[in-house]
Parts: sequence; C-alpha cells; structure tokens
Amino acid sequence: MLPTRPRPGVRLSLQWDRSGLGPARWPVYRARLERLLQTAFNQVVAGDKANQVVNPAGKKRPAAKAASLELTLRMVGTEESQALNRQFRGKDSPTNVLTFGYEPLPRATADLVFCLPVLIKEAQQQGKSVGDHFLHMAAHGALHALGFDHQTEPEALVMEDLERALLARLGIPDPYAFGPSCGKLAPCSTSMPLHV
Repeated sequence: MLPTRPRPGVRLSLQWDRSGLGPARWPVYRARLERLLQTAFNQVVAGDKANQVVNPAGKKRPAAKAASLELTLRMVGTEESQALNRQFRGKDSPTNVLTFGYEPLPRATADLVFCLPVLIKEAQQQGKSVGDHFLHMAAHGALHALGFDHQTEPEALVMEDLERALLARLGIPDPYAFGPSCGKLAPCSTSMPLHV
C-alpha cells in the first residue's frame, strides 16, 4: 500500500491554561477561527495568487500541492505570557500573541500563544470587539507561521495588506484604521523559531 499524502489545509488544536480561561472563554467560535486560518493558508500557499506573494527573502513562494499548516492555539494568562515573552524575546511584560514556528512550509507547524487579558485590554483601547481583535491576532500569528515577518517596512506592509484582506473576507473592519497594532497602541507579537 502506498503512503497517502496529507491533504492541503489547516489542522487546529486549542488549549488553555488553568487560570479560568477555558473553552467557554474563547472569544470567537471555532468554526469562524478555522475559516480565517484556512483562508490565510489558501491565500498564501494554495490560492491562485500564491506565486505572486513574496516571502521575507523576496523570493516567490512555490505553490505547494501537499502543503499543510498545523497550529496549536493556546490561551494563557498574564503570568505565563510574561514569562514566555521574557524568556524568548527579552521583554518583561505580557503580550497579545507569540508565534513559535517549528517547521516551515510546505508542512508548517507552529504554536500561537494568546494572552486573553492583554487582548481584552487592547480591544477596549482600540474600540474593537474582543472577537475581532482575537481574529486579527490569529491572522497575524498564522502569517508568521507561514513565513511572514514585519522587521522591515516592506515586510510590514505585505503582512498588513494580507491581514486586511483576510479579515475583510469575514466582514471585519480594517484593524489598522484604529491605529497600528504593532506600535503605539499595542505590543506586537513576533515570530520566534524555537529550533534554529
């Protein structure tokens, strides 16, 4: 029997810490989150414009027929977020989302660690719903997992345009119309490979 190739797409696992941020506290329905992540994957990897999207090195991305994205999303409290941010980014404060990329495309694997108290505070400061802000940060983290970054202005513009397009498909307003999430109003996540 021949081995079967995994179907292109997104596999998702949800986890939460023991600080009362259980599944009932996730700010959006799982189906909406899965739709967003599948759309991000399709737009970046399997969509018609896949070869028009450049990666951070400026090279065109190959369309990967058997590509996949496996994400574990973990919701944590401020203590765990602060500890992870201090350990992996050298910043001694909690942050909205951290992306831990383990494998690149075509079989991208990553953990996205969200801090719900930070997301709630940022959403209130920016006049957004917590659900919309969570989906924005999920799109942001997923794009990091798919190889995008925002260390330079051109990289940031590509990421922001992709985020806007993904969120618009869900009827979510431009997240940058309220102010940049990477800067004055909110600390931004960063992509952090744990294995170099």
